[in-house]
Amino acid sequence: MTSKHVLVTVGCLLLLGCSRTVSRADRERLDDLVSKAELFFETGEIDSSLHYLNQCFDIDRDYPPANHLKGRIYLYKDGIYNRKLSAAALRQAVKLEGDNAEYHYSLGLTLEKQGYSYNALHEYEQAAKRDSTDPRPLNKIAEINERIGLRYDDRGRFERALKAAATAASLSNDPVHYYQQAVALYQMREYESSSEILLQALKEAGDSPARVDCLLLLGTNLVQGGLYDSAYTVFEEARRGMSQERRDVMDDVRYLMPPLDYARYRKESFYKQGKILTQFWGQLDPDPTTEINERKLEHYARFVHAQLTFSLPDKSVEGWRTKRGEMYIRYGRPSSMDYVLGSSGDSADPPKWVWRYDDFSRPVTLVFEDTFLNGDFDFPFPNKNWTAEDFDKDPARVAAMMEDAVPQTFAYSPGSGPLEYAYMPRQFKASGGRTSLEIFLAIPHDRLKFRREGERAVATLQWRQVLRYGSW
Repeated sequence: MTSKHVLVTVGCLLLLGCSRTVSRADRERLDDLVSKAELFFETGEIDSSLHYLNQCFDIDRDYPPANHLKGRIYLYKDGIYNRKLSAAALRQAVKLEGDNAEYHYSLGLTLEKQGYSYNALHEYEQAAKRDSTDPRPLNKIAEINERIGLRYDDRGRFERALKAAATAASLSNDPVHYYQQAVALYQMREYESSSEILLQALKEAGDSPARVDCLLLLGTNLVQGGLYDSAYTVFEEARRGMSQERRDVMDDVRYLMPPLDYARYRKESFYKQGKILTQFWGQLDPDPTTEINERKLEHYARFVHAQLTFSLPDKSVEGWRTKRGEMYIRYGRPSSMDYVLGSSGDSADPPKWVWRYDDFSRPVTLVFEDTFLNGDFDFPFPNKNWTAEDFDKDPARVAAMMEDAVPQTFAYSPGSGPLEYAYMPRQFKASGGRTSLEIFLAIPHDRLKFRREGERAVATLQWRQVLRYGSW
């Protein structure tokens, strides 16, 4: 036997010596210990749960259920180091038992918590592949694809989110999954399709918390379609189901008033604030002849859009508090929105969103930069390379000037074109045999353009009619 053969033989013997066969009794003991550890984990007694898990590892460090539970425990404990321990334990569980959908799903949760969205997405897809009856990984697939779609303006990601949410809804009839579909369709600007899905969601929602979110998005879709009467009804129903705090945030006018006016408003008494708001919204109402205020409904729709599009849930940042959310609520959808990854070929340059508004006296361009690569697109910070021209076009400076000059905008036309009306003539006899004639016209309000004169709304029209009555 050659020396090479001797080394191979010794190596095989060493491997055999390291392997350990778990007896039936040990297997029963392991199952019992994991069951006890699981029970303590569910009641929040983490130390006791880990105590029994350590006994498991004394018997067999490669027991998959023990590694899986260890990963879940350290994810529950949270923190950077604990997430690392969780990922290591769950990877070991997946390595030992790769066909277990639950292990892949748990690993996806940890990776997502660590900020590795694409890795987490892979694990969720593996879980969905191994268990086609579980809606949870499909829900996560929809969430992550929607997040990526929002970040990069990627319609393909919204389509993936839509597909995953639709599959999850078919398994569970959970209104949350219908709502996910509706959100994806909304982001693709398919408002009618989004509304159809929301009506299905509302049938399943009952009095669940999802109902309010569904109604808010439905109202927003209706505003996008110009159906203000229906939008008013839906928004009012949604607001009845909201907390007072949530309604107050939605009603806040800090982005509609000039900054100094808003500061003075905040200093007033509660009673005076109510009177100021009534007068303020009345001045913004583009058609005072209707019972609804189209500008206020537009404000609600913009608020919902900001919450859906610009929020950072993992950082507990609400969309309306971001700079993009603020500008959207003030001025609505820009004329154009472009996502720019780097500039001048410099890959180190942070990604940006460039918004352009063409509706003002001169075009306005706003740049939002993801300076810290955390998804929070804010106005860029001045740097040493900025020139006088850069400072002149500083988005923060431009925005501040806009807030004072044009605190908010809303383009709305109640309608135009040939007047359609009905009329009814009446005779009234007066002294001396003279006859005065009154004619009552019924003209739909949306066929006239009104202007404000004090507390009145006035419309001017020219009307000519030949009255052919034989007795006149």
